[in-house]
Amino acid sequence: MSATVWTVELGDRSFDDLERLLAGYGVSMLIDVRPDRTEPVPSDPEPSLLEEHCAEAGLGYRWMGSTVAADAVEQRDAAVAAIATIAAVSDAAILCPGTGNGRCPSLAASIAALQR
Repeated sequence: MSATVWTVELGDRSFDDLERLLAGYGVSMLIDVRPDRTEPVPSDPEPSLLEEHCAEAGLGYRWMGSTVAADAVEQRDAAVAAIATIAAVSDAAILCPGTGNGRCPSLAASIAALQR
């Protein structure tokens, strides 16, 4: 089954802005592939987990940063397969770690190849 997997960066957006953006595309699950899931959300005075914000907003959340960044090909392949499975049952977006990283484009390409 083929599904669209969106990619998004947090940048300097507040969580409310991110939530509105995702809602506009019908996204119901956020897959976080940033290396540090405790990275502060802009406009949030306390460092917090994005997972808490997602739960309050009714948005699914899964952190896969360590799995996606794994050096072992088997682990990375398993992460790609897991993301494709999630995308097959929910409208998903991958939260990328920042500009120029290259992680999200390569993930998206791997997921697309798996779905063919």
